[in-house]
Amino acid sequence: MLNGSRANPDIKPDIFQDFDIVYIVRDIDSFLSDHSWTDVFGKRIIMQMPEEMTIGNNDTERISFSYLMLFEDGNRIDLTLFPAEFYPGNMKQDSLTKVLLNKDKENGLTDLPESNDSDYHIKKPSKKCFRTAAMNSDG
Repeated sequence: MLNGSRANPDIKPDIFQDFDIVYIVRDIDSFLSDHSWTDVFGKRIIMQMPEEMTIGNNDTERISFSYLMLFEDGNRIDLTLFPAEFYPGNMKQDSLTKVLLNKDKENGLTDLPESNDSDYHIKKPSKKCFRTAAMNSDG
C-alpha cells in the first residue's frame, strides 16, 4: 500500500515527497532475518531501522517494523512491514491509502475507499472530547 502525500490525488507531486509504503506480510521473521532484500530498491546512502535502535526505545511489544531509506537517486522510502495476522484489527487505516498490489484478495484490501485527505481535515471536537481535554489541561 502507498500512504501519505503520494497517495493524495488532490496534490501535485514534488521532489521532496517520500514514498510511504506498507507491506502486509505473512511471515515477518523471514524479512527481518536478513535485511538485504531491501537492496532491490536501489543503491542506498543510508538506512535506519527505528525498531532496532536502543536509545529511547523501550517498546518490546512491536507489531510492525520500519525501514527509513535514502537512495543515491534522491528517492526516499519509508517502508513498514505489518504482519497479516494483525491486519486490519491493529492497523488504523489512513484515508490517504492506495493499494498498489494485492496478492491476496481475501484480506480485505479491496474494500478500501478511494484515497482522499479526509483524515487530515480539521474537525469540530465533540462535547465529550472537549470536556476530556479541558479536564486534562493544567489551566
